[in-house]
Amino acid sequence: MGLKSVANVTNFARGLISRRTKKKAPSRYQAERRDLQGAEFILKEPGLYEDVAVIDYKGLYPSLMTGFNLSWETKRFGPGENIIKLENGTYWDQSEKGVLPQIVDYLFDYRDVCKKNMRNAETKEERAAWNTTQSAVKRVMASLYGMTAHAGYGWADMDIAETILSEGRRCISLLDSVATNMGYNVLYGFTDSAFIQVPLEDAETLAARITEVVQEQTGNTSLVAELEAYIPYWLFAGKNLYAGIVAYPEADKGKWKSARFMKGSNLAPISKNSEREALALICRGGNESEVRETVLNMVAPLRRGEFEVKDITQSTRIGVLSNRTAAGQAALYYNTHMDGEPFSVGDSVPYVYVSHPPSGLPPTKYATWRDESELEGFEIDIKATIKKLVEKKLQPIFKVLGWDLEAAMGEPRPATYW
Repeated sequence: MGLKSVANVTNFARGLISRRTKKKAPSRYQAERRDLQGAEFILKEPGLYEDVAVIDYKGLYPSLMTGFNLSWETKRFGPGENIIKLENGTYWDQSEKGVLPQIVDYLFDYRDVCKKNMRNAETKEERAAWNTTQSAVKRVMASLYGMTAHAGYGWADMDIAETILSEGRRCISLLDSVATNMGYNVLYGFTDSAFIQVPLEDAETLAARITEVVQEQTGNTSLVAELEAYIPYWLFAGKNLYAGIVAYPEADKGKWKSARFMKGSNLAPISKNSEREALALICRGGNESEVRETVLNMVAPLRRGEFEVKDITQSTRIGVLSNRTAAGQAALYYNTHMDGEPFSVGDSVPYVYVSHPPSGLPPTKYATWRDESELEGFEIDIKATIKKLVEKKLQPIFKVLGWDLEAAMGEPRPATYW
C-alpha cells in the first residue's frame, strides 16, 4: 500500500475492506446522498464547576459497529431469524460477523498490542513510536464512521451512518438518565463523552452503572463507559468552549482538557499568554482579584509602550487580496505604499494595529512588513491592541464568571462621589 493511501483514511480502509471481501463498491455516481442528524448535545448553564468527572464511552462508534454487526452485507429490510431491529427502524443480520465489524475488531486488537508494547518499551524513543502508532489506529477507528457517511465515496452507506448516529445519541441520552437518576449533575455531553459533577470516589461506580444499564437497554455488550479524567475546577463557557486541568489519572495530571480555548496558531503571543494565564489561575481555584492582578500586570507594559513587536503580532495566510480582512488590508496597503516585495495570495501576512502612519503616507488601521524596520514611523494603536488582543480574548471567560473585565484591563473610570 502506498504512502498516500496510508495517510488517507478512506484509501486505507479500502485496503482493509478488499482483503476481507470480493464485493466491489458502487461507483460515485450510484452512491446515495442523504442529510444526517448529528450527535446529541447536553447543555447546562455556563459557569465554573467543581469536582467534575469526564465519563467517556470507549470507542463509541466502533463499538456500535461491531456490537450491532453493522455492515454493508448484514443490512436487511425486514424482520427474520437472527435479525435485530434498532430504534431508527433499520434491520441487521447477526448470523455472521460482517466485514466492517471484522475491521473494527482487528483494529481494536492491534491497538491493544501497540499499547502493550508501549508499556513494555525499554527506551523513550520506542515508547513514543508505539504511542504514535496506537494513536493513529485510534483515529482510523474513529474515522470509519466518516467513511460510511462520506457521500460520493464508494463504500459510503447512509443506513450504517444513520444507525451509528442514532444509537450514539441513544447512548448519551442513557448516560444522562443514569447519572441524573443517581443524583449527579450532568453539565455537558456530546458524541461520546459527558462532564458530570460527582465525587472522585464515586466516579468509577457511576461509569460501571452506566455500562450496566446501556448494555442491558441496547443489548450491545461492546459498549463500555469509563472514567477518562477528573477535573477539580472546570470552566464551561458554552457549546464546545470549556477548559480544566486534569487531576486524575496520575499519568495525565496537569494536562489541559479544553475545547476552543487556547487555540489558534495565528494568534498574537499576548493573546495566547493572557488567556492561558487567566485560565490557569481559574482552573486552580484562583479568585477574581488574583486573575485581575495577573491581567493588569500583563496589560500595564503595553500601556507604557514597553513591548516587542513580535508579542503583539498576529499572522494570517491570505486566500485573496481584498479589504475584507485585516491581513488583506495590511497587505494591500503595503503593496501600494511600501517598497518591499509585494504580498500575494498564499502568503502569511503579519500585522499590527496602528493609529498613525509615517509622514506622507495615507491613514491605515493595520500595518505589515517584510522587515521589521519598515514599521519605523508607524505609531502602534495601544488602545486597539489591548482591546482586540487581550480584552476580546478574555471576554468570554469574564462574562461567564460575572467578573469586571474593564477593571482587569485597567480602564480609567470617572470618579463618583455618591
